Amino acid sequence: MLPEGSGMFMTTSLAAIFIVIKLLIGSVIGVVAAALIQRSHLRFGLAVRGACFGGVAFLIASGIAGWAGLHAEFNNGQRMDLTSSGEDLWLRNRIVENELVICIASSAIAGILAGGGLRSVRRPG
Repeated sequence: MLPEGSGMFMTTSLAAIFIVIKLLIGSVIGVVAAALIQRSHLRFGLAVRGACFGGVAFLIASGIAGWAGLHAEFNNGQRMDLTSSGEDLWLRNRIVENELVICIASSAIAGILAGGGLRSVRRPG
């Protein structure tokens, strides 16, 4: 139990640590997805690109899920799909409930696109 007036639980340094952890998780997923697509042709530059795309996609999806979680209304411990003012929260609630799946899928798709969809074309000559 914290003494009264001791401050906030979330500080900027703790928020930065959470952001870095999420970036690292997304980067690992992006590298693994790029490696699965390229298999033996995986090069360092492609792995870095997969890590960057996967990390950024994970952060964006996590930010969208966080935004959706801000607009929650609870009644007796249950998340309500319709607020007392009539606002429909069905989609936002589904985004919050499936945050992990959305984040992992988006970073895997970004890693796949970085691994296979953005190949540079070599011109002869």
